[in-house]
Amino acid sequence: MIEMTCVCLGEGMVEISGRPGSMTVRYGGDVMNTAVYLSRLGVDCRFATALGRDSYSEAMLAMLADEGVGVSAIARDASRMPGLYIIRTDANGERAFDYWRSDSAARAYFQTGACLDDLEREMEGAGLVYLSGITLSLMTAEAVDAFCERARYWRGRGAEIAFDTNYRPAGWRDADQARRAMAALGAVATIALPTIEDDLLLFGGDGAADSAKRWREWGASVVAVKNGPEGAYISAEAFTGQVRPSEIINPVDTSGAGDSFNAGFLAGLLSGKAPEEAAALGNKVAGDVIRHEGAIAPRTAIFVEPV
Repeated sequence: MIEMTCVCLGEGMVEISGRPGSMTVRYGGDVMNTAVYLSRLGVDCRFATALGRDSYSEAMLAMLADEGVGVSAIARDASRMPGLYIIRTDANGERAFDYWRSDSAARAYFQTGACLDDLEREMEGAGLVYLSGITLSLMTAEAVDAFCERARYWRGRGAEIAFDTNYRPAGWRDADQARRAMAALGAVATIALPTIEDDLLLFGGDGAADSAKRWREWGASVVAVKNGPEGAYISAEAFTGQVRPSEIINPVDTSGAGDSFNAGFLAGLLSGKAPEEAAALGNKVAGDVIRHEGAIAPRTAIFVEPV
């Protein structure tokens, strides 16, 4: 077990995937997916969110506990339920999503200041907090500012702040709102995990090197720009360059690819690996995941030993 606790801040959702007439119900959500994979890789991980008291919420709690993810940071709201999303995949395994989440327990939770008090308790003794652009999209502008202020305090105490842009336009009023929120988080993040398409769409630029340069200038000490089958472009003090997967994979479902890469990369860094070695681990975990349907692959799908 890695001797550092990670608090993952996001939304757990009901996931429906498959073809009409044979749909499968699972549970997922970008940050929750990463929390599960972090736990499988040996990281002491807690998931911070809100759920209801319905059967789906209970099943999600049981799944997280079974995966070894800490649930002490999960608030309960008896008046609301988890959000829901449907995954559609094409012949190449590329996915598209439809969401029903505007009144979810997590959205209501993150729009208030109560979540920050809960997080403060969970951050006692924690060395890393992880969130995504989807997490930010659940917050009001005031809540984003309050979170960034608290994150700056945690960073000052020595905690790492890891952030994946994960831009989903449907979650934002417009692109300007997303840019402002992500730039604010960029000023406090120590580890940036942007996806190249998201980053160029929001901020422009001429490829992964431009994206990495932007995040380093904002203050991140380590940047991994995810670039699908090309792996990730790494920018850190001791290494800059592309780290490609060791094999070409024909994906079954790319859901969770970035989330699982993030877990492998962060677990590698937390275990003391160099950034390029951590990226190779992230590539391996993501490669295992995309051979299977759903954002959270079966445990037997991950052939990487805990770090």
